Amino acid sequence: MYKWQQVKALKRQGVSIKKIEKLMKLSKNTVRKYLRSSDTPYFKTREYNKLLDNYKDAIEEMLDTIYKSEVI
Repeated sequence: MYKWQQVKALKRQGVSIKKIEKLMKLSKNTVRKYLRSSDTPYFKTREYNKLLDNYKDAIEEMLDTIYKSEVI
């Protein structure tokens, strides 16, 4: 999001695409894509499955009883 805003601001100031790509360390195609789009970019976040998610209930039960975290 920050880079998208910076690219738009630099172009409004009259900076060339070539100079923007060097300043922002982006490819020419990315700079052009940012300039063409009127909507803010939407970035998808990936959902990660943690290894201990399958054992969450069992771990919580152990923590509620006499077990200490080092044993679990």
